[in-house]
Amino acid sequence: MKIRRLQSLLLGLPLAIVLAGCIDDQFGPPSPREIPIGTPLTIFQLRQLCPPGNVHTFKGDTSVFAVVTMDDKSGNIYKEAYIGDATGGVVVRLKSPGGLYQGDSMYINLNGISIKYYRKLFQIDSVDVDRNIKKISTLKPTTPKTVTIPELNTFDYESQLIRLENVQFVKSDTSKTWADAEHQEYGELTLMDNMGNAVMVRTSGYAKFASEKVPRGQGSLIAIAGRYDDKVQLIIRRTSEVNFDNPWWDPFDGLTKITIAQLKQKYTGGFPTIHDPNYIEAVVVADDESGNYYKNLVIQDETTGIDLKIDAKDLYKQFPVGARIKVRVKDLILGAYGGLVQLGGSVYQSGGFDRLGGIEEGAIPAYIQLVSLGNEIEPTPIGLVGINDQNLGKLIVLNGVQFDNSELGKPWAENSATTNRTLTDCDGHQIVVRTSNFADFHEELLPEGNGTMIAILSKYLTTYQLYVRNLDDVDLTGERCTLVEPFFVENFTSNLGQFKEYSITGAQKWQWQSYDSGCAYISGFQGGNKENEDWLVSPAIDLEDKVDVRMNIREAINFITSYSDLKVMVSNNYDGVSQPTESGTWVELTGFNRPPGNGWTFVDSGNIDLSQYDGQNIYVAFKYTSSTSGAATWEVGKVVLSGLSLK
Repeated sequence: MKIRRLQSLLLGLPLAIVLAGCIDDQFGPPSPREIPIGTPLTIFQLRQLCPPGNVHTFKGDTSVFAVVTMDDKSGNIYKEAYIGDATGGVVVRLKSPGGLYQGDSMYINLNGISIKYYRKLFQIDSVDVDRNIKKISTLKPTTPKTVTIPELNTFDYESQLIRLENVQFVKSDTSKTWADAEHQEYGELTLMDNMGNAVMVRTSGYAKFASEKVPRGQGSLIAIAGRYDDKVQLIIRRTSEVNFDNPWWDPFDGLTKITIAQLKQKYTGGFPTIHDPNYIEAVVVADDESGNYYKNLVIQDETTGIDLKIDAKDLYKQFPVGARIKVRVKDLILGAYGGLVQLGGSVYQSGGFDRLGGIEEGAIPAYIQLVSLGNEIEPTPIGLVGINDQNLGKLIVLNGVQFDNSELGKPWAENSATTNRTLTDCDGHQIVVRTSNFADFHEELLPEGNGTMIAILSKYLTTYQLYVRNLDDVDLTGERCTLVEPFFVENFTSNLGQFKEYSITGAQKWQWQSYDSGCAYISGFQGGNKENEDWLVSPAIDLEDKVDVRMNIREAINFITSYSDLKVMVSNNYDGVSQPTESGTWVELTGFNRPPGNGWTFVDSGNIDLSQYDGQNIYVAFKYTSSTSGAATWEVGKVVLSGLSLK
């Protein structure tokens, strides 16, 4: 009996050895785990259960059937997959990477799982592939939906597989790689169509193709339509699905370059659309990084500058100070705010008035092309007296300036509103420094010294304004100067004030008008040019105990005949009551800054030296002459005499 048992064991030994040699050294898969289906729902129905901003957690067996449209094998996404059915798409956040692959047809049991939103992207959260997912089949293809960029921007195709045709990367991106593989940082590239519509392509620095060059050309692309807040982000599955075989299209082809000065000349009022095939090239001299500008760049070329309105935030990330850009002005719109000419892309209503809006963010690539970075523009040195409309929109530098005594101890702006502060030079000339309460330096106290300020020159109606880009542009640390105090001021606020008019010939006379917040006004034109001689004379001005006397006037001149018909005079022996043509010796004052004579812009004269009259009594007069061959319009908005007092 024992022998038989031993024989049986020996006979079975070779078979056991043979069988042992056929066994895999890995454990086989466990028996399939039953995953219940419960109530089946579509992706559309999931979204209905969880409106934006909400969270819904499933209790009980509920499933969604779908096909995987993108997996994480390429490294462009991590611990997630995109799935789709006939009703839509959704991203699935996985507890661990892998396990789901493109083409897998499966269902997800949602018991205990939450659906919610991250930065407005709808998602199924924390899915365990082994416990929650049952695969039905593999390698099931999904046909991408052919859409346009404007259709994408409706978010109707969120998390779905889409196809774009006739698209290309913007010029500045065609020299880049998909992402920064060295530092494993995301790449954000801009894709545009022939109409200038744009969308972002975002690629992980961990993607296998991150270090590959972006194709330069035009063609088709297949991607997942992702989302981050209110922006669409396309996610590439593999570069073989990017086929840019056609030549790259330049939106600036066929356009003629003009200067900003020439562009401004096109503005005649209202909100005209530019139809001429033109573009401008300029350098960004102010951006929105500090918060003192919002949805706005200031650009400048060799002639002048202009505000460029763009309906997007954080513009400094694309177009920082020093960026040289080309702007396609064809089909853009000119407008003016407070008389300041601006360039934008739309018109909207606010407070019952039409306003100039910015270029839409998605249309930026169609209108703005980055040429280079790091370009410098030296600020134009200018004094407060020399400021004029030719410098509007330009980066300027003021020397020997300080904040007015009344401003010391105050912040750049109040927390509640954009704030004006008064800057002055040592001769008492002033200008407004305007700062937004959103500027990152608005709570800093104003510097109390004298020195240099770099700023953008702007204007509202007749008031010039400075906008500081950041505090690096301000160096007011020197010793403050003693201001020459004004002792005679006439602003013609509501009438001719202290001045008296004398009509020598003709029916037209000096009168008051409301221009420039009040001014003295005369024109010899009344249904035709008329012959006139008219004087506007000040009262006696006492210069006793005054030294270094100077005068500043503010005037506008249009339809000029000759400056000899518009004389500024002074006398130290006029009797104060007679016709000025019959009393006193009148001396014409010359050599000061005057308007060009062909517009309504008020211009400051700068200092007119009257020091030869120190210690005397004087009269100041404005003598106007017109004839039947020509009659100018003369407006005087301010007369100020200042000097040092000996008392």
